Amino acid sequence: MNCKEFRDKMFMYPEVEEEFFLHLNECEECKKEFSFYLNNIENRLSEKVLERESHKEWKDLYGEVLRKLESEKRKRNILLFGLISLEVILASWLSYIFIKFIFSDFSLFLLTVKGLLEIAFNYSYIIGIILLFILAISLKLNIKNRF
Repeated sequence: MNCKEFRDKMFMYPEVEEEFFLHLNECEECKKEFSFYLNNIENRLSEKVLERESHKEWKDLYGEVLRKLESEKRKRNILLFGLISLEVILASWLSYIFIKFIFSDFSLFLLTVKGLLEIAFNYSYIIGIILLFILAISLKLNIKNRF
């Protein structure tokens, strides 16, 4: 993790990954900035507490801050779920279009298999084997749908 990524994730504390703490231990500049950030929050909250006259008001303030943080977390989760759903839908639709296009002409199908075999044997065996496996499943499904 670099310093820019650390600064971006600093505002999501305490919901951070282990990389965050590793960087915090290694980088003195980020350690100072993070300490300043936490002290600043603590000072602001202390000022608010001192302004309040009763303990009940402090509990209300704490509850309000907690509700706002939970609301922001829910908003992030909803956005993340929406983006992942959109990605799955788009990938499925593009796969369907690709498969439909490949099987529309047998010569195109043979060219695709040839290309996949080249990938499998020249570049990466695992990627080529996965692509051939997906193509075989698609071919099996296509044959079932035709008859």
